[in-house]
Amino acid sequence: MAEPDPKRRKTAATSTQTNRTTRPFDKADCVTLVIGPERNEMLVHVHYLVQESEAFRNAFTEDCIARTMIIPHVDYDTMTNYIAFAYIKELPTAHLVGPRCDAVSGEEYATSARLYVLGDQFQNQSLKRATLGEIKRISTLLDIDTNATFPSPEAIDIIYKGTSKGDPARRLMVDMLAENADGSWLRPECNQTFILDLARELLNKSRGTAPSSAQLILCDCDQYQPESIFDHKNFHRLIDSS
Repeated sequence: MAEPDPKRRKTAATSTQTNRTTRPFDKADCVTLVIGPERNEMLVHVHYLVQESEAFRNAFTEDCIARTMIIPHVDYDTMTNYIAFAYIKELPTAHLVGPRCDAVSGEEYATSARLYVLGDQFQNQSLKRATLGEIKRISTLLDIDTNATFPSPEAIDIIYKGTSKGDPARRLMVDMLAENADGSWLRPECNQTFILDLARELLNKSRGTAPSSAQLILCDCDQYQPESIFDHKNFHRLIDSS
């Protein structure tokens, strides 16, 4: 009986190893997330964490699944909203319907901003696109006094402190305010980098060198694309695995 070709055996072994490390996670695989300074715990299926998050895919491998992951710098409510989107694609502001909605208060923008920033940190492009679309949708609703609403200084500050220069959400904030807000919106607590971006946009508009902000707001949110790829190393500053 002829000896098996050693090269053939090696190829087969390599193929087996590759299959073992790249096949999808079993839906029963779970990890305990320890969230925020209060260390609230949340049991989550790994399958849903890695499905659309590049950062979580890099953090987990099938041969080495951490059973506990500590995420100290994220508040529990925002992480709960993140997990809800991962499981059922639901956003926390989905209950707001219009055109007139008595529930619109302005806090919805801050909630969406926190979720967007978390999506950016976890490299979840699907969540980022959905959240941008939701921010634009909320801006079309009227509050209890039938007034239009715009992102609050708090929401803009969250976006600017949690994202890098050229981020799509930063550009959307500038577009929305440049087109719709007036001087009464400016307050001492406004993010100074945002004020500079807004001033630059308004100066460009006055000289006719900027595109119409109204056109940008009405376009598909896929038009808002990041100018640079997220640095994978930053993710490891956000979480500690054990």
